[in-house]
Amino acid sequence: MQSQHGPITTSSGALPRSPAAGLRPCPPCAAGGPIMSRWQAGMPVRLLDDPGQTGVVTGLTRERGEVQWVQVRFPAGCQYYADYELETLDAAPADPYDRVLAGRFGRTEDLRRQLTRIQLSGRLANLIYSLDTTATDFYAHQFKPVLSFLESPCNGLLIADEVGLGKTIEAGLIWTELRARLDARRLLVVCPAMLREKWRDELRRRFGIRAELVGAGELLAALREPKDTWPAERALVGSLQGLRPSGDWQSTDEQGERAQLARLLDEQADAEPLFDLVVIDEAHYLRNPQSLSAELGRLLREVSAHLVLLSATPVNTRADDLFELLRLVDPENFRYGEQFQQVLLANRPLLRARACALDLRASLAQVVDELRKAQAHPLLAGSRQLQDLIAACTDGPAPDTRATRIELANRIERVNLLAHAVTRTRKAEVQERRVVRRVRVEAVEPTDAERALYESVTDAVRGYAWQRDVSDGFLLAMPQRQVSSSMAAACTSWLGREDALDAESLFECLTLDIDRPQGSPLVRRIAEELAGTVDTAELARHDSKYQRLHEVLIEYLREHPDEKVVVFSYFRPTLHYLARRLEHDGLSACVLMGGMRESKQDVIDRFRDTPQTRVLLSSEVASEGVDLQFCRVLVNYDLPWNPMRIEQRIGRIDRLGQRAESIFVWNLCYAGTIDERIVRRLYERLNLFETALGSLEDVLGDEIARLTQDLLCQKLTSAEEELRIDQTAQAIEQVRQQQDELERQASTMIAHGGYILEQVNAAHTFRKTITAGDLAAYVRDYLERHAPGHTLYQPGADPFEFDLRLPPAVAVRYANYLQVRHLLGQSRLGTGDEVRCRFENRVGASSHSRIETISQFHPLPRFIGEELERLETSVWPVVALRLDRQRSGLPSLPAPGIYAFALLLTSFSGMRTEEELLGLAWPVDADAPLATDLSMDLVNAAKHHGADWPGVAADVDLAGLAERTQDCFERLLQTYAGKRRAMEAANHDRIRFQLDALENHRRRKLDQIEERLAKLRAAGRTRRVINATEGQRRKLEERIAIQRERLNERNGLKSDRLEVCRGLIRIE
Repeated sequence: MQSQHGPITTSSGALPRSPAAGLRPCPPCAAGGPIMSRWQAGMPVRLLDDPGQTGVVTGLTRERGEVQWVQVRFPAGCQYYADYELETLDAAPADPYDRVLAGRFGRTEDLRRQLTRIQLSGRLANLIYSLDTTATDFYAHQFKPVLSFLESPCNGLLIADEVGLGKTIEAGLIWTELRARLDARRLLVVCPAMLREKWRDELRRRFGIRAELVGAGELLAALREPKDTWPAERALVGSLQGLRPSGDWQSTDEQGERAQLARLLDEQADAEPLFDLVVIDEAHYLRNPQSLSAELGRLLREVSAHLVLLSATPVNTRADDLFELLRLVDPENFRYGEQFQQVLLANRPLLRARACALDLRASLAQVVDELRKAQAHPLLAGSRQLQDLIAACTDGPAPDTRATRIELANRIERVNLLAHAVTRTRKAEVQERRVVRRVRVEAVEPTDAERALYESVTDAVRGYAWQRDVSDGFLLAMPQRQVSSSMAAACTSWLGREDALDAESLFECLTLDIDRPQGSPLVRRIAEELAGTVDTAELARHDSKYQRLHEVLIEYLREHPDEKVVVFSYFRPTLHYLARRLEHDGLSACVLMGGMRESKQDVIDRFRDTPQTRVLLSSEVASEGVDLQFCRVLVNYDLPWNPMRIEQRIGRIDRLGQRAESIFVWNLCYAGTIDERIVRRLYERLNLFETALGSLEDVLGDEIARLTQDLLCQKLTSAEEELRIDQTAQAIEQVRQQQDELERQASTMIAHGGYILEQVNAAHTFRKTITAGDLAAYVRDYLERHAPGHTLYQPGADPFEFDLRLPPAVAVRYANYLQVRHLLGQSRLGTGDEVRCRFENRVGASSHSRIETISQFHPLPRFIGEELERLETSVWPVVALRLDRQRSGLPSLPAPGIYAFALLLTSFSGMRTEEELLGLAWPVDADAPLATDLSMDLVNAAKHHGADWPGVAADVDLAGLAERTQDCFERLLQTYAGKRRAMEAANHDRIRFQLDALENHRRRKLDQIEERLAKLRAAGRTRRVINATEGQRRKLEERIAIQRERLNERNGLKSDRLEVCRGLIRIE
């Protein structure tokens, strides 16, 4: 018998060789001799006990008694077998049914090899390639955007999760999927300047991507490089401010780098995409279609194969804003604003239908009623998916259970016209995080001098506004906010003529998008009035607010020696002032703000890792995209009037990964000021500190802008101020109630619901992933079968660490593979030298630079896949396995017993292309099979934990089991037919929707042109002008005709299926 594949050593030299004595060539068929031999030199054969092992007879035999031993050459070397252990390839039954009937079963390795090979192809729709492969914690909700993205025919997605749920991680997981599925290489991340370092560090640490920070010039240079020369682990990160085009970018006279970049992007719009994926973070800055940031978004969309937008912006208000973002995500379906309003109307019955489907108290008749209302809308009148759904609910519906309701809700989600473009998760929906917020608001009593200064500045602001009729909220709010932050710091700054703010500061603190900010005339006027009347040193000595901060910090940090505290202020001079004071008083603090030489993440790492540094003083630069969940105490030294800014700050510690059961938020303000009145009558009334604001950002921004103008442009008494603040609170509360109701009806805008989360959790639990063991077995199997002369041995106790050397011929082919694909820096195995390797299907910053990590993204598995296609190797498609329920560690497996199973690989190509691996398992003593998901869970468990079942033919009734495997196969064919119908319906509906939108646009544009022509003719305009307008009509018709033809070409669905494997699993 051939030796088993050992985990320690395999090489061609390790195969046993029989002694030369007694060897002789196989005689001709009729040559006679002691034993007649039917084994001819060159004859292809396989092992009876391991049908997946095929080789060629060498022509040498030896005889021992009545047994003839035949030498067979396998790819890994030669070995002798008794003739009763062999069969010719044409002797075995070809049909899987007949092979089961004959008891010709393969081994566990055959199943594992076949499944791993299919999975590594990167095309399976029902395999999440990014699951458990990155240096991130598992949270099921973070895979909702991944699955939405994979199902999207437009190759784009808007992720609108609330703050703190990991949108950065979700974008990284999508990129991981694209790398696995498409060998994607070109990633561009565009974000506010203050988040660039965060993105660079997160991509490296969590996803193993080497990211570079670029401006317009560096990006231009990179885009001029050939696309296929980009390293597989490279990404570029640029800022919105640094990449957006200049106002006159279309003029060739403008030679600035941003203008050149814009022109290059514009020129390449109809060429091969420049990027595999563009991610735009904080995408709400692109909502204004007239802004340069929006122009950058449009330019990038045209040159990117895929686009992901990230924003915590609400998705249920301001339809115009949502439309502008969706037009970037899916320009084909959301090209025309007039149709978008109809989409929103058409979706409303679907929202209600999904809610009824998930509510077991509602009847199926109620679901059908809402579906028919949706069907009455012109956009959905011809929807085949809706027709099938109504039929499924009325024509002999399935049993009304929770599982069938969830499946029904999932099908309704797929009909929704926004489902493919938007996904949203709220904090309230995430079960993993239940952090309690403990909040304290403290109004510090100012000294007489401080109160006089505050009133003087407030009067100056109001007087300036009154005299000059100024209503600019930013102009008026800045000095008012600064004096409320720190009077000593504000006066020092003003008297030192530090009134100018750079563009990064404005963007960072106030989200103002200004290229060339100017100094504030109001601040200069205040400084002139204060000159000679204010003693800044005296203000610092009697700083009531700082004294209270220092007192509390000293006490808290003494009682909690291992903890650290985060202090926020939006005013940079305040941060510098606090740093000096705390250092002088014996508390080491580090400062984090925009424009520092040290990266933001480096500052955070230093703060976290330096025991002596107990306080982080941060500007708004850390209120977005920063993870500070290793702290549980946050101090708001000053309070932005817009509570969304507070929510952003608190979200730095109240986020996924916070280990404390509760966090503490301490808010400081001066007593008797506008700030205190806003805190008491707005923040506390609405419970804004304790409760995440969710989707109120737009509402708050508008209301606070109006409140700011009223408070600072009019001379109000304290009572009048309180009344005005109460009015704002009432307005916000009313909208919040409306918003909560909308979210209760459709918390994710029907992007993906509980059905998807259950799928993700099951995939995680049952390891529906490619594991390190799968990769090791896949590589080892290839080497043993097709790479004689290799070495692969385990040097230590780590079961996945090996010293590997490819034989010369394979090393040469591998080196050529690396060179052609510009991957030479990714692997040293092409040199033919022995290399220490570790199989680990997780990407991230490697801590073992001398060890080559082999993951699904490593070139070696991809090279092996191409080699196996070239060699046209076959895998024995029938197996029998044993599975120890207890050793598998999976208690939710089916009950002990014998199960027949079959696997079918399906493929569909239309508006989108996908493959899916279907499985069905059937207990031999039951009348019905297992559910589809449970069947695949069983097969995956067998793949990872199964063992060979050598005595299967003697243990079971082969005829009955052959019939049961055929039952499984035929049921899968029925499932395949159903999926084909569903895919055809979805493909038809998507094409029809786009064709209808195209025709409506054509008619509207033609009506406009005809109206223009009628006016021109009536006005007696020249033939030249009329001809030019008629030319516009012809071009419109030509352009529409081309777009219509492209859609019609994709209207037909192509499909195929292939039986992968069938067999038996005995659960013990």
